Amino acid sequence: MEHLDLSPYDYADSPLPLLCVGWLGKQHGIQQWDHPAMSRKVLDAFERASRRAVSRTLGEHDCDFCTEEPVATGNGEYRYYSHSGVTYTAPVLVKHYVRDHGYRLPSPLQESLLDPRPLPWDARAERLAALVADPAEDIGARCWAVADLPHWQDRRAIDALELAALDEELVDLAGRDIGRSLSQVLIAVPGERLSVPESDLPFEVRAGITADRAVG
Repeated sequence: MEHLDLSPYDYADSPLPLLCVGWLGKQHGIQQWDHPAMSRKVLDAFERASRRAVSRTLGEHDCDFCTEEPVATGNGEYRYYSHSGVTYTAPVLVKHYVRDHGYRLPSPLQESLLDPRPLPWDARAERLAALVADPAEDIGARCWAVADLPHWQDRRAIDALELAALDEELVDLAGRDIGRSLSQVLIAVPGERLSVPESDLPFEVRAGITADRAVG
């Protein structure tokens, strides 16, 4: 799957509009002709923002630029939420492209990664929280919301994820992701606590919390 940088994402249905970054292939090559060099600060921020892959699929995608075995492979995506309201998505292989093939992120994303402010609760967060709360919505979109709400360090993200933990269908499909997301928001928002004892959460949710804590 190949897209020009900053073109609209249409690989799969998504509850939010996205712009593509790092969807590289042989037709357009390593898209870096007008991208600025990545400073150490940008590289470090990029690594921090690229720790949790989402939208996993059944297959693996091979790097088109590796000339020797083993060829790098990837599965899933990273999403980057900017303060401007733009959301970027990149394949998991983007880290390999940056590290091993000299790919540079587009300037708007580089600038966004260096913004130290927490994301304000905005229309994107409202949309994701509403998806979690509505069992009539598409289940894939609801699982997306569970995975992406930790981008907001906000009590409302915790409330939405606790609601997800009470939804049997969501827990069956994404229980561990609910737990990981809860853990990440609770760590990011000092002083906040769950509304119910952790021991009362479904097993899969508790397993996700434990797994996230183990990773640190």
